Amino acid sequence: MRSSSLGAVLFLGGMALFALWMNLHHRRNAPSQESLEQAQLRIAADLSNLPDALGPADAPVTVSVRIHPKLAGPCDKGTVEFVRQMIQAFHPRVRAVFHKVYDHAHSGAGCSASLEINGKKTFTVTMGGRTFKATIHGVARPGDPMSDIVRQAIEQEIALAERKGKEVQKDRSKKSASLTRDRSPFASFFWDRLM
Repeated sequence: MRSSSLGAVLFLGGMALFALWMNLHHRRNAPSQESLEQAQLRIAADLSNLPDALGPADAPVTVSVRIHPKLAGPCDKGTVEFVRQMIQAFHPRVRAVFHKVYDHAHSGAGCSASLEINGKKTFTVTMGGRTFKATIHGVARPGDPMSDIVRQAIEQEIALAERKGKEVQKDRSKKSASLTRDRSPFASFFWDRLM
């Protein structure tokens, strides 16, 4: 009896130590607001060397980023970093095109960057269990609420492109099936040799 209660105490003590260690480990590795801003500041100080585009040219989703490269601050650089992350996450289905604009007429939220996805700014998104229309204003940085909206918009555009691609394939297969069905045996002999 004594050995089983001693075993239970040791087991519970071990579990408590493990829980304490996991809690400390989680606190040490949890991203803080300061580390998020430091990550955004690690992006190149001058965005004037941005390429014109990132990602494959035939990607079904294009994210247009308008930015003033000489006046770019942390929010602009964060937007560029977020777009790079989206390209990596959804490769090869997303492409970014950077438009270097040297006036402030396009800027929003105190930053010079602005985004469009396949030429659109308004999307229907779900956040916190609610579905609503959201318009992309200003920027989207890693960790910002706007980044969730942009991610959902990109996912919607990818799904839309995939549905359109399936419809095109379906139409082609119907057209091909009708061509093969409507041929005479003589035409089929030559058609099969050509294809």
